Amino acid sequence: GLILREIADPFFARLSQELITCARDAGYQVVLGYAHGDPETALDVGSVLDTRHIDGAVVMGDLTHNEQVLTTLLSTIPAAVGLCRGASVQGLFTVNSDNLAGTEALLTHLFDLGHRRVAYLDGGLIGDIQERRLAFLKGAKRRSLSVPPEYVQEAADGLAGGYQSMTRLLALPKRPTAVIASDDMIAIGAIKAVLDAGLSVPKDVSITGFDDIELAQYSYPSLTTVRQPTRKMVEQTLSSLLMMISEQRLPESESIVRIPPQLIVRQSSAPPVV
Repeated sequence: GLILREIADPFFARLSQELITCARDAGYQVVLGYAHGDPETALDVGSVLDTRHIDGAVVMGDLTHNEQVLTTLLSTIPAAVGLCRGASVQGLFTVNSDNLAGTEALLTHLFDLGHRRVAYLDGGLIGDIQERRLAFLKGAKRRSLSVPPEYVQEAADGLAGGYQSMTRLLALPKRPTAVIASDDMIAIGAIKAVLDAGLSVPKDVSITGFDDIELAQYSYPSLTTVRQPTRKMVEQTLSSLLMMISEQRLPESESIVRIPPQLIVRQSSAPPVV
């Protein structure tokens, strides 16, 4: 079973495709349950999956309003592993990209280019993005970068959210010279906001993302981002789940496995113009 938070997100769509392919190679079929981030829907999905006598389930993404509902949900499923959830509920073995390492790589890249006014576009309460925001704030403090409250803009996740939050940054008396967006969709929306304002990326402001969705290399300019190791994450998730199914035990490791991502430098980042 696959309980999926957001089917429309390009990153989760790609991750789901990888999971279905790898599961099929291992001799399993995947039954999809789309929760749309809603706890009550997730409970309904869990009931449906349970009636189909699944062997185990992957919980992909978090439930934005009530994570405690997972305790009830997991009690109906023989074995379960979380994927891309950030910090997870107790008892749910979880596989994540290393959000701290990825955010650190972006900050180091921008800092080494000479940027000292760096802002962050936040996609909301989603688990992975929470980790990235905290990593950004800690990394900025460690580098003695000033981050005024208005430099951390919260918006709905997606293209429109990135556009709106970037528009607010551009209206500041002292706008940032670089922006880290919590995911690629937000970053691409932010790029359009800069271009619509008659400015240039990266000449007037550098913009970076996180995920490396397919669109990142085809945006204009192409997006500097962090590539999540989707294949390795899926393989770790499936091997852990199949161990639980066959041996009725948790993997002998930490409750959260974090797999290192990769910085991908493209055209949307450059030194600031002094």
